Amino acid sequence: MRQTRVVQIGYNWSKESAGSAQAIYNFAEALDTIVISFSRDSRLRYDDDLEIEQFHIPYFESALNRYSYTWSSKKRKAEQLIANSDLLICHGLFRYCYDWAIGIAIKHKIPYWIIPHGSLDPYVYTYRTLSKRIWFTLKGNKAFSQASALIFSTEKELLKAQSFIDTERFQIVHWPVSYVDTSNAESAKIRIRSLHSIPYNAKVLLFIGRFHPSKRPLETIKVVANAHDKNIYLLMIGPDSDVLTANECYKFCKDNHFTNIRFAKPVFDMSKFNYYMAADAFISLSCRENFGYTVAEAMASGIPVILSPGNDLSKDISPLNCGWMLKDDSLNSAIDAVNEIAETPTDILAKMGQRGQHWARTELTKERFRANINALVQKTILTHAR
Repeated sequence: MRQTRVVQIGYNWSKESAGSAQAIYNFAEALDTIVISFSRDSRLRYDDDLEIEQFHIPYFESALNRYSYTWSSKKRKAEQLIANSDLLICHGLFRYCYDWAIGIAIKHKIPYWIIPHGSLDPYVYTYRTLSKRIWFTLKGNKAFSQASALIFSTEKELLKAQSFIDTERFQIVHWPVSYVDTSNAESAKIRIRSLHSIPYNAKVLLFIGRFHPSKRPLETIKVVANAHDKNIYLLMIGPDSDVLTANECYKFCKDNHFTNIRFAKPVFDMSKFNYYMAADAFISLSCRENFGYTVAEAMASGIPVILSPGNDLSKDISPLNCGWMLKDDSLNSAIDAVNEIAETPTDILAKMGQRGQHWARTELTKERFRANINALVQKTILTHAR
């Protein structure tokens, strides 16, 4: 039997691309796909050790259409790859590369999936609203109407999206996370806390994410700095964004004399799980996380979580009693949760973390993801052939 040919389209596929990049990797691992990435800089590989067929197309920004200037010879090869495929998977919206790829798929009668990655969250329409409305009129409505499936990673992401789209061809598939061996959690706790001058008996909250206003790192700092118990620390890890950096956050702490905030360099390999295991809880006050790989990784590592309403995974895990699902985005609500963690015995926090870990090890396995996605691929191809 001929192997199914699947092509994925991504944008700036690299370590710094966070969730969407990880999802592309997960799909490539499950389906043995070709990845076509439109890239505007030199960050062309997610990982030097990946054995995934990759094809990178450089593009050049312009004032008129910042995503349309690409090498035509590269695009011709990419078009051939899509035309000869059985399925196209687009990881995102609003960019030229996705519109172009979907146009090629329609031209050659290739079925395609759209994975919005949070692009249909109402928060996204609080900025550049006019251009996105124009995109919906000119491109989006047609793209959605002809898609074989729209893939969402959580139920809450789908519910948010339904105010923008009208289709029954949706699927909810949780992204997978690696199995985390937590047998060395104690040694990780000792090593990481010593490395960052954090007392062994302190309560430690972990922030992992880009230093970007949408992730609310400055608000997270304020929350922990204003907790009643001064023996609670915040450890922050993540890459800089183009509008906020770790150094700026560090200066903010220094200027305000916040002494219980620590910073570490970004980590993208499996060593990041040492930081999860060294913490007592994970905190995300993000405005928007359509899945939240770091939340899932925290759960897989066996620690409870504090999540803002913007974390869509909170709806799925709320019944588990594995953390604090905040009702609103106010700093007071977050401070109350941090104070509760400070007062909660370590063994109780550990039990909360174990409940989340059990769910992650059951619902978020790579084997489960592979089976779900492969079944959906076969269904799509059979339906399209009729």
